[in-house]
Amino acid sequence: LLIGFTNYMYYVFSHKEELKLLMDRLADLQIEIAKEAVRRGAGCIWLANDFAFNDGPFISPELLWELDFQYEKRIVDEVHKLGVPVVLHACGNQRATIDMVVELGIDALHAMQPSASNDIRQIKSRYGKKISLIGNVDISRLLPFGTPWEVDQAVKGLVQDVGRDGGYVLTTCNGIMEDVPVANAITMHLACEKYGHYPIGG
Repeated sequence: LLIGFTNYMYYVFSHKEELKLLMDRLADLQIEIAKEAVRRGAGCIWLANDFAFNDGPFISPELLWELDFQYEKRIVDEVHKLGVPVVLHACGNQRATIDMVVELGIDALHAMQPSASNDIRQIKSRYGKKISLIGNVDISRLLPFGTPWEVDQAVKGLVQDVGRDGGYVLTTCNGIMEDVPVANAITMHLACEKYGHYPIGG
């Protein structure tokens, strides 16, 4: 955002060292902001880093680690020294980067955008002992265009398959937009309460 997306893509190859210097300074700033937030009572730090399209990361995973993730990890490590957990919000397809995301040491990952081919059940099975997952309720088709019954059943499946053993917060993969019928938004919340408190099929 500071230099513009197109410029960033050029600078990855033409001004790599300058980008590293920028990221180093940004990491220092984020750490100071986190310290102040915790001093004022924050019990968790949320980081946001949208580094992928629906079909994969903007740049190669190797470059992503060199120019981005290594600095993100420093932020995560410093926040953990403050004694609070770290949640990372990341839209887009995580398949090529999920190992690195887990390696950052975050406590939870938000978005799990289903329209970007993120299989939350597979991710839960593979990484559920290392990180918690947040999100995955679809805002591209399910909530705006689905029926309340479809919303109810999607929530039921997530609670049963992903949330049964803990380590999952059911919510949307991003904000609820104006195209979402009120009935569907309410159904999502009621279904979460219903299936989250009573045995599936009981």
